[in-house]
Amino acid sequence: MIDRRMIPALGKEISRLGYGGMRFPKNGDEVDMDAAVQLLRKAYEMGINYFDTAMVYHKGESEKIFGKAFEPYPRNSYLIADKMSIWLCSDEEDMKARFYNQLKTLKTDYIDFYLVHSLNRNHYKKVKDLHCVEFLQQMKQEGKIKHLGFSFHDTYQVFTQILNDYTWDFVQIQLNYLDWHNQGAEQLYRELERRNLPVMVMEPVRGGKLANLPAAAQEKLHALRPEASDASWALRWVQEIPGVTMILSGMSNMAQMQDNLATFDHPEPLSAEEQALLLEI
Repeated sequence: MIDRRMIPALGKEISRLGYGGMRFPKNGDEVDMDAAVQLLRKAYEMGINYFDTAMVYHKGESEKIFGKAFEPYPRNSYLIADKMSIWLCSDEEDMKARFYNQLKTLKTDYIDFYLVHSLNRNHYKKVKDLHCVEFLQQMKQEGKIKHLGFSFHDTYQVFTQILNDYTWDFVQIQLNYLDWHNQGAEQLYRELERRNLPVMVMEPVRGGKLANLPAAAQEKLHALRPEASDASWALRWVQEIPGVTMILSGMSNMAQMQDNLATFDHPEPLSAEEQALLLEI
């Protein structure tokens, strides 16, 4: 069974590996709902309890898949994360209607982890204009949201402004060994660490780029661990970061899930040599 940890700041036991619902298998251009439901249920059976979706994933189909997949299970046995994609909202009433529709689509009375989605300076201006956070704080008071956070793609200055403007329960950032220095991910992480905010990680394998490395890089890794997949190296690197609460992976098939489960079932710390090699790569 997958490793879970109690997070005192959230009062929840959360699996270290979470399932991201934006890369489900497809039949042609359309998502394969039956295959996606099967993957989510397999993940649940293997002990993953954190499942992340959004209204924009698979043109809205991802939330429907989640609603169907978890119908058989007790609501308190899994954690759903969903998001307000503010750029879709025409006005405040539309924003509120979209939130209530999410509850209906997910077939639930509440969402465990709710995020203001993909904040940057432009999206944040609209969040302010539509009083989005104030509405979501009201939903939290009413019990429709358990924990409120945001996901982020912009500069450190915008990041600290958002952190200072409101009280947040957790934050989701893009974190992997490529972006640690390349896109300032370390600086964002250190800020959350300083504030004692739980860190949820997206893109640990950089949208699949770190799962299919150039041949020269693969040779160096295989020389140290011939049996290890490229993706497992990326996940192990993020596992090493002490303040990381949960690591999302958008698993598209059973083989990817099995590989990830093996990485999290038997976590092995990276040696100093391995750490240095990944940052060199």
